[in-house]
Amino acid sequence: MCKRIREVFTHSQYQKSKRISIFLSMQDEIETEEIIKDIFQQGKTCFIPRYQFQSNHMDMVKLASPEEISSLPKTSWNIHQPSEVEAREEALSTGECYGIRIRTLGCSQAVMGS
Repeated sequence: MCKRIREVFTHSQYQKSKRISIFLSMQDEIETEEIIKDIFQQGKTCFIPRYQFQSNHMDMVKLASPEEISSLPKTSWNIHQPSEVEAREEALSTGECYGIRIRTLGCSQAVMGS
């Protein structure tokens, strides 16, 4: 496990947050699957990006389980995301949400922020 991912797990904000938004990793990035699995193992709610095609609008929408990811349609960037027409809980519409930002092209930095 990457040192920075371990730092995410031990970060006080991560530990106390009940609702967490995280980006799904691309093929050449650090794999965020481990973090997503931990979010569910800890009983937290996980939100992932859904962007609107030909727009700069993005929502963070609820993920039902880590296993659901592989069944989601892929974008032109080859990233799984829920369909635009599928109704899902949006993170910022239903309460506070803590975001995880990780420098994903290398395992050199993890930045936590809301």
